[in-house]
Amino acid sequence: MQMQRIQYSYVFLLLSFLIICFQVFHSFNYRINTDEFFFLSQIYEASRHELRSSLQTFHVHFFSWLPSAQGYEIEQITLGRLCMLLAEIVTAISIVLCAKPFVKIEYAIFAAFAWLCSGYTISDGASFRTDPLATALLMSALALSLSPRINILRVSIAGVLVSIACMVTIKSVLYAPAFLGAALWQKGKMDFQKVSLLMLIAAFVAIMSFLSLYFIHHSIISGDQQRTAFTTSKALSTGFLNTKLFPAPNVLAGWILLSLAPIYFMILAIKKNIITLCFVLPLFVVIFYRNSYPYFYPFITAPAFILVAIGAYEFKPAKLKISLIVFLAIFNLSFHAYNLSLVTQDYQRLMSKVIHDIFPEPINYIDQVSMLPTYPKRGFFMTTWGMQNYHDNNIAVMATLLENYSPPLLLANHKVLLQALGAQEKEEGRLYLFPEDIEALRSSYLKFWGPIYVAGIEKKLSVGETNIYINIAGNYKNESEREVTINGITYGQEETVSLNHGNNTFFTNDNMKLRLIWEEAGSKPTLPEPEVLELF
Repeated sequence: MQMQRIQYSYVFLLLSFLIICFQVFHSFNYRINTDEFFFLSQIYEASRHELRSSLQTFHVHFFSWLPSAQGYEIEQITLGRLCMLLAEIVTAISIVLCAKPFVKIEYAIFAAFAWLCSGYTISDGASFRTDPLATALLMSALALSLSPRINILRVSIAGVLVSIACMVTIKSVLYAPAFLGAALWQKGKMDFQKVSLLMLIAAFVAIMSFLSLYFIHHSIISGDQQRTAFTTSKALSTGFLNTKLFPAPNVLAGWILLSLAPIYFMILAIKKNIITLCFVLPLFVVIFYRNSYPYFYPFITAPAFILVAIGAYEFKPAKLKISLIVFLAIFNLSFHAYNLSLVTQDYQRLMSKVIHDIFPEPINYIDQVSMLPTYPKRGFFMTTWGMQNYHDNNIAVMATLLENYSPPLLLANHKVLLQALGAQEKEEGRLYLFPEDIEALRSSYLKFWGPIYVAGIEKKLSVGETNIYINIAGNYKNESEREVTINGITYGQEETVSLNHGNNTFFTNDNMKLRLIWEEAGSKPTLPEPEVLELF
C-alpha cells in the first residue's frame, strides 16, 4: 500500500510537469491580455521616472531588468510569463506544504496537482500580472503560518511576505480568512496565548514592513500621494462597492465546470472540519468582486485547494479518485489547447513589428491599453473601468492631450477607438468617448494601415483662404495633388510642412484635395491590410 501511494505521487508529479510544459508553450503563443501590456507599461514608466502611483506598483523593482531584454513588447511579456510560471510553481509547492500538516504527503501533492490542472490555472496561472506573484507570496506565508514547528522567525517571515504581496496588489487582503484559518488550526495544536502572541507578532511585522516598503518605494519613484489615494479609492469603489452581484457569471460557471472534482473534495473537507471553511471563504468574493475574470481564479482559489487534500483523504475509493482528477486534467488540457488554437498572439506580434518599423524611435501615442510599453502612452486606460471613470468625470480630454503631447500615432486596438475614428458602429451597453473627443481625433488622424492611424489632415480646399484648426503641432509631409500655401509659405509636393497648434491659414488658386501626413512616419507595410482590426 505504501509503495502504491508513492507511485501515485510520482504519477501526479509527472502530470504536473507535463502541464507546466504545456504552459511554457502557452506562454509563447497565447494572445497577450490588456492587463499584461499594462503591467509591462508600468515597468517602463518606472524606468522613465514617470510612474506616480505608489500602491500596486511594487512589482516594477522585480522586473526592472526587463526593458533591457531583447525583443519588443511581445517577447518581453513572454519572458515575464516564464518568470510568473516560476511563481506558479512556488504556489504549487506552497499548497503541498500547507496541506502536509493535515494529511500525508501524497494527498498534499494530489491537491497541488488539482490546482494546476483545474479551473483557469492552465491558461492564467502564469499570466504576466500581479496575481501570480502575489499568490506565490501569500501561499508561502500561509505555509509558514501552518507549519507544525511555528515560531517567531517563521511568522515574522510570513508577515514580510504578506506585506510585499499587499504592495504588489491591495487585493491580497482577501486572503485574511485563510490566515484566520491557520490561526484557528494552530490554536487546536498549542497554547492559546502562544498562538495569539505569534499572530500579533505576524500582524505587527506585516504592518511595519508594509509601511516601510511603501515609503521606500514612494521615495524611489517620486510617487504622488494624491494620485495614489485617488487610484486606490477608485479601484476599491469600482471593484467592490459599485458593482452588481455575480458580475461575471459566465466566468464563474466555467470555473465550476472545469473544477467539479476539486469542488466535491472541498465539500467533503468542510464536512470533516468546519475550520477548513476559512480556506475557501476568499473564493466567495467572486459574488461581488467586479474583476472576477479568469486570471483572478488561480489567485483566489489557491488556499481552497488545501481542502482538496483533506477531501481526497476522506474519499476512500483510490482508483476512482485518481481517475476523476486525471480525467479533469485531460479535459482541461484539451479545452485550453483548443482555446489556444483560436486565440494566438500572431496578429499582436505582427502589429508590434509593423509599428516599430513605421516609428523606429519612441514617440508619444494613444491606444486603449498601453500595447506599446516601450513608447510613452498618452491618455487614460480605456478598459470598462477606465471608461466608467472617464464618464464619471464628465470632461473631454483629447484636445488638451493632443496639444500637450502631440502624439503622432494612434493605435485603434479596441472598439472605443475604432468607433471614434468611424471604423465601427456603437454597440448597445458600451461606453464611448464624448463627441468633442471623437471630433478631435477624427480631425487629427488619418488611417495608415489596419488599426494604425497617423497624425494627418485630409480636406477639400476651395479657391482662396481656408482656416484649419490643428490639434497636433509638428512637421508634416505634403502629399497633396499640388503645391499649397500655408501661413504665407508655399510648399510643393513631398515637401515638409511645419504646422502650429491652433488655426493655420491655407491658400490655393484652384480647388484641390489637401493631404498632409506626419513626416516621421515610415513607409506603409507591403502586407495586405488585416480584415479584423481589434487586437484583444
